[in-house]
Amino acid sequence: MKNIGWYAITFDYYITPNNLVRTFAGGDYSYFNTNASGGCDPGPTTTQTTRNTKNSGALLRTGFEEDHFRLSLEYNFVPSIYVSAVDRNGEKTSTVIYKNGYFGIKASVSIGGGRKK
Repeated sequence: MKNIGWYAITFDYYITPNNLVRTFAGGDYSYFNTNASGGCDPGPTTTQTTRNTKNSGALLRTGFEEDHFRLSLEYNFVPSIYVSAVDRNGEKTSTVIYKNGYFGIKASVSIGGGRKK
């Protein structure tokens, strides 16, 4: 298992701001605090050590809005987590890298508000 916490500053740029269908591109700059926790017992002769990762990341997105509907495609660049197994002598026996970046599709509806006419 892994824990991920983050803070982000986001932005969107509307490419076609005055049309009925408004296209946009955007992103964010993020600060991540990631670590592995729990999971499987590595065995009676080894222990599991984890390395917390405090690092910056980013998100890129594009999509469109029509009236109160929004659809976007995005990719999150999230730092990886490194987990090592250590034997009784304190020597590292293996390291696993958990990659956290992901692609997402978001659909949303805005309630209230809207563009001024």
